[in-house]
Amino acid sequence: MAKNTLYQFLIGFKQEAAAHGIRIEQDSNRQQVSYLRISLPEINAAPLKLLAHHISVYANESESNPFLSQYHYTGLFMDELGHTWKAHLYFNEEDLIIHCDYTVVANSTASSSTAPITHTQLKPPFRDDEMMQLAKLVCEPVMSYLRVSFNHKVSSLCEAYQRLEQEATELSKDPRCEHYPAKLVEICGILRELDPLVRHSKYKAIQNFITRLLVGLQTIESQDAPVEEEPISISVAASSEPQSMSFFSQSPREPKKERQLDDESIAELSLRFTNLEEATPEVQVQQFPSLFAILNSLSLLRGAGRNTLVSLHQLYKDMRTFGELVFKKSLLLGYFKAAAEMKMFHHLLSEQDLELALHLNKALLLKFILKHGDKSLLKRPVKVKGSVFPSPVHACIGLDNSSSSMHDCLTVLVNFGASMLQRFDNGLPIGHIILSRKESKLRDALYSCPNSPGHCPTFFNHLINTLQVFINSHSEMEAKERESLENSIKEYSYRKTAASWTQYIQTSTSGKSYIRDLGFATSFADSVPLIKKLVDDLDYLAILAEKQQLEMCYLKLCSNSDRQAWVKSSGSTNKAVFSVAPATFLMLELVPYEVFKQMILKKIRQEIEELRVACETLLQESEISRKSNHQSQRSRTNHILCEAMARTEDQISQLEDRGHQYQECEELKELVAEALTESYRP
Repeated sequence: MAKNTLYQFLIGFKQEAAAHGIRIEQDSNRQQVSYLRISLPEINAAPLKLLAHHISVYANESESNPFLSQYHYTGLFMDELGHTWKAHLYFNEEDLIIHCDYTVVANSTASSSTAPITHTQLKPPFRDDEMMQLAKLVCEPVMSYLRVSFNHKVSSLCEAYQRLEQEATELSKDPRCEHYPAKLVEICGILRELDPLVRHSKYKAIQNFITRLLVGLQTIESQDAPVEEEPISISVAASSEPQSMSFFSQSPREPKKERQLDDESIAELSLRFTNLEEATPEVQVQQFPSLFAILNSLSLLRGAGRNTLVSLHQLYKDMRTFGELVFKKSLLLGYFKAAAEMKMFHHLLSEQDLELALHLNKALLLKFILKHGDKSLLKRPVKVKGSVFPSPVHACIGLDNSSSSMHDCLTVLVNFGASMLQRFDNGLPIGHIILSRKESKLRDALYSCPNSPGHCPTFFNHLINTLQVFINSHSEMEAKERESLENSIKEYSYRKTAASWTQYIQTSTSGKSYIRDLGFATSFADSVPLIKKLVDDLDYLAILAEKQQLEMCYLKLCSNSDRQAWVKSSGSTNKAVFSVAPATFLMLELVPYEVFKQMILKKIRQEIEELRVACETLLQESEISRKSNHQSQRSRTNHILCEAMARTEDQISQLEDRGHQYQECEELKELVAEALTESYRP
């Protein structure tokens, strides 16, 4: 969990803030976790009544957890019906709201952070945009002042560090100057104050290096200091008898001589560094990490003279400056493995690098930046090819075209948690914009991994609710646009069922294997135009959702062994169907779409009927078992249930036989032949 730089700054800024009318106090929540509470002025929140509000800043934050954002606004309101609401709005370091949360508290006296909160199903008396506007209204003046002060503090410390480094360099040129160590101590003090205010560890690494130099300098000074000799008094033993030599009175062994830092080691490293500066960029990228590691290891050695330590310090600064250039070269040349080893330069990854990755459409570069850089880059505006986009996801949509698809870059953004619920220019969720582009490859990015939005029922639930609210709030909308959004709502309800089905199937190891096979089938469908068109057909999605619901019902009712057998059989079926000769699928090009669609729907309806019978039989079997446990003799009800189950045993076996038919690929061939016959009928 990352440190919260804002929290570290505010700890020492309480008095200055109080002078500007901003009260910052230490407090703790119900879990006894301490945080800083920033007071806010009272406002008119009509039609709500504001009871209390403040800003909370915790010591740690997490990019992946919105509840651990850099700070959040807490407001307590009473609505017109007398209900008391507590609103939490979470902000990132860019002062953008990333999450909203509303709960009903027990009563209006619950302004204390320790008051119990009662969750109810009441609908909040305000919309997200209304509460966001209110929170920004009260937070912006306070946070703007604190941000300016924070940035000024960091920039002042950075300038002080640069100035002290230059002064230390000048002092190091005079071997008789006694102020050089004191200047290094002063530099460490600045770095110690600067490190908590930045996310990266650059200044901490420099501080550690200089601290090791100071230890070496102090050792030299202690060795050069004169030692006062005390008079030696020889005491004669009372007894003149010779004493025997014991083990403890023997002279100790000389300790093993440790390696010491000398001028030869520095000269050798300096020569290698000079040669590296003249080498090709490829050689520089590959050899610099190991060379810099040697430099750090030399700083751990002792026994060097003052001039040697000064030379080591200067070489360290030169190599860090050169390393920044090498790190940038490694990114441009694609040496990401070497760049990953240069952790001391990862803080250099910025939004300019992200913009470059999007401009060049380099997914691997984008992945490296998000993996080793600041995750907040996902939420920042970017400027690519002269256009400004609200986020990298918006940029992928704006830059995508048939000749240069941004699919790979969008996949990286999705896998790193980029929100698909943020709004597009027209006010609709960006996930809907992507899914509505049927011919774009961007849609596949939402299904790129098991945790992607396309496999999450909650994602589609959010889309459905957002589109419904959008339709209700735009009464002037044209009929064609309204119909399009309503069809999208239907589609997302079906895809929500498919996502639930996928999550359920993946609860077992064999189920995960089955999903992988299904993913292969989905990618194969892109090469067959009829299948590609079918998978987006609302009629197909509707009947598929019905089948998937019955499959989940069947798998929940059957035994574990039957469940594993079903998954294994289905996976084999999938492999068999999509491993047939390409000529079989080429035949589909001769079939009209509507004829092919009706053939597929007919087949799925048959499977639905078989699944329905299977579920009914399993329910009957469960009922018989339950009644048998309570009755000693076979009752009339049990007899009827047994007869019903016997009548459907043949239908159950059809589920097993169908898998073998698929493996032989006969059904697919028959389906194509039947579709061709239908297409030529008058």
